[in-house]
Amino acid sequence: MRVIRWYVSGWLGVLRYRGRARRGELWSYYLINQVIIGFTTYLVGDVPATVFGLVQALPLFALAVRRLHDTGREGATLVVVLLPIVGMIMLIVWLVRRGDIGPNRYGSDPRWESLRVPAGSVHG
Repeated sequence: MRVIRWYVSGWLGVLRYRGRARRGELWSYYLINQVIIGFTTYLVGDVPATVFGLVQALPLFALAVRRLHDTGREGATLVVVLLPIVGMIMLIVWLVRRGDIGPNRYGSDPRWESLRVPAGSVHG
């Protein structure tokens, strides 16, 4: 299932700030973690949920940087969240926006990477 693959990819890409990320990868990771935080808060309390929230923030940051790369923006654009309200709205708009079609200065288009056939895998 693609959503689970994207979620796991988010955790595995914790220190990967190069390249691009699809919208689905970022939002799958974010939404699944919000559900986990909600259930954790309800079942065992605020402290474990807060700890989990802090732990999942680093991969989320890396994903957001790669997502901004997909739209042609630098990762440093994340500083816009420091602007109260307006900054967060701007960031959300950029994160939900469709990525650049084809390669950009941050790498190849992630929408087409899954369609690539690895070298040597086609037998003729």
